[in-house]
Amino acid sequence: MSKQAINWDRVPEEFVVFDLETTGLLPSKSTILEIGAIRFSKSDYLKTGQVDTFQVFVKQDEPIPAEITKITSITDSMVANGDPLDVALKDFFKFVDGRNLIAYNAEFDEKFIRTCSRRAKVELPSWFRTECALELARKKLRGVQNYKLVTIAKAFGIDTDGAHRSLNDCLMTMHVYINCLHVEKTITHGMRYSKTSSQKNEIPFELEPIYKLYSFIADWIGKNRIVSIIILIALINIISRIHG
Repeated sequence: MSKQAINWDRVPEEFVVFDLETTGLLPSKSTILEIGAIRFSKSDYLKTGQVDTFQVFVKQDEPIPAEITKITSITDSMVANGDPLDVALKDFFKFVDGRNLIAYNAEFDEKFIRTCSRRAKVELPSWFRTECALELARKKLRGVQNYKLVTIAKAFGIDTDGAHRSLNDCLMTMHVYINCLHVEKTITHGMRYSKTSSQKNEIPFELEPIYKLYSFIADWIGKNRIVSIIILIALINIISRIHG
């Protein structure tokens, strides 16, 4: 939607959208690679179309896993001169400066920020809490194959170039968040996506709650991946029996 098409009365005056790229899915075993953030001011944006941005690479103690580089295009050389984790976190908190925080799948990003702050011995600001744009999208949009950020962005006609880099994902999230706020009632999106080879590893929407529970269990169990997989299989069997 264009700026003129948005009901800006529903959009807060200020907020910060942030996104992390990480070395894995579990904060107990992984760390932050990149922090990106966009500081939105409605009055400034309506005048200039511009936002303030923040981006930092975090220096790593170990090589970046190959599968993470494949997804994010972030290489060891790119983070070699990055900031130490404690400096990156402090600078991020300074950039936010108490404004409302927005993230897509906020539970994931917030958990990493909290865990890595403890690890780096950085005091977490009392104002640190995050509103989830994913949960808002679930309430406002139906008829999509899944609720991945790129899928929802495409449903709203938002540019998805450069996905899986923090600032690009922040920009997508900002536009998704604003468009969701604009939607007064839940709408059904007419588009249906054919499953391409690039989507073959996506999680079906009906299995997302199971995967979310699995992620929680895996994080709780920690390193015992086999046990968490066994629990996941048991959960799927139980659900299959209920619906069978």
